[in-house]
Amino acid sequence: MNRLIIKLCFILLLLNFSSEAQKVAYTLSFPEPQTHYVEVEMVIEGVKSKSVNLAMPVWAPGSYMVRDFSKNVESIYAFSKLGKPLVITKTKKNSWNIQCN
Repeated sequence: MNRLIIKLCFILLLLNFSSEAQKVAYTLSFPEPQTHYVEVEMVIEGVKSKSVNLAMPVWAPGSYMVRDFSKNVESIYAFSKLGKPLVITKTKKNSWNIQCN
């Protein structure tokens, strides 16, 4: 796989993969399979905080080598339940903060 696009659409509010979330669902799509890009939609329900931190791992199960998976993320979009765009700030090379106001 050449590159990986991760397009995260957060419908409702967003999550820090904590016990706050009531439901998380993912949808993967390959709009143009020949490009080896995948789009990931993440729908999260039940978050009540004002901001949320999302992070990707820097390792793979069974491997002790640090990997930079987030370098393949091309774009991230976040939306409220009503479709309003939310502010996203990259806080580290593998994590993002989303303002859920």
